Amino acid sequence: MDTRYSRGLLLGGLFTIMSFLFTRGFYSLFFIILFGLLILVAFFKENNRLFVWLIVAFFLGNLLIGYADHFIDAYPLSPFTLVLISQLLWTIPIILITYVIKKFNKPTGYSYISFIRNSPIQITSHFTISFFLLFYFMLALLVLSVILVLVMKAGEWTILKIGLILLFSGLNSFLEELLWRGIFITQFIRMSSKRMGILLSSAAYGLYTTMFGYSIKISLFYFLLGVVFGFVTVKSKSLLPSFIIHSIITVLLLLLGWVVLPL
Repeated sequence: MDTRYSRGLLLGGLFTIMSFLFTRGFYSLFFIILFGLLILVAFFKENNRLFVWLIVAFFLGNLLIGYADHFIDAYPLSPFTLVLISQLLWTIPIILITYVIKKFNKPTGYSYISFIRNSPIQITSHFTISFFLLFYFMLALLVLSVILVLVMKAGEWTILKIGLILLFSGLNSFLEELLWRGIFITQFIRMSSKRMGILLSSAAYGLYTTMFGYSIKISLFYFLLGVVFGFVTVKSKSLLPSFIIHSIITVLLLLLGWVVLPL
């Protein structure tokens, strides 16, 4: 294993651990690791140095979100409005991270406006499948699931509630895909490989959900979702497919009541 690859794995692993420590409130150990990285950053090569500053920007953005949330809670707004504003605050770490990347003169990552590439997927040595075919099969399955749930629970949902669910799902999916698949997965891949980039970013994404008090099972579920979203993003070289799938899955989880909104 070459030095670049091993250091990339180390930094990726540390970021995953720091995500867990930060979201669970183990701040002493979190800041020890963070300060250690800042001390050692001068000894890293450019890609790894960039990633350390991305870590700093990401967690600084998280701290700012926390302060902004406390400030907004003082206003007499509806619970759903507070949830939407809380989602919009995720633009803070995204802006900070983008600024750091631009300072290093690096491309930010995958784009929402790029065309979806139809990359072949190798199943076995003698069998490949079209990415478009797999993507549209997944899309059709998810859409049918949403329709089935709506039919089964027709009396529970009004047009207004469905509209609010669509609004939240679109905003949440856009910001999460932009951050985790649009930015972080690109940086993980630069430091290691495509496979490890997908796995490391998915592990950090899954553990980060513990901020909301989720169980290990839920974190594992989000890790698997991260693998799916990451795979789709890397194969298509676009964020559009993962954004669409993420949005529909979020709608489905809300309709099933597995995730609850204050509607």
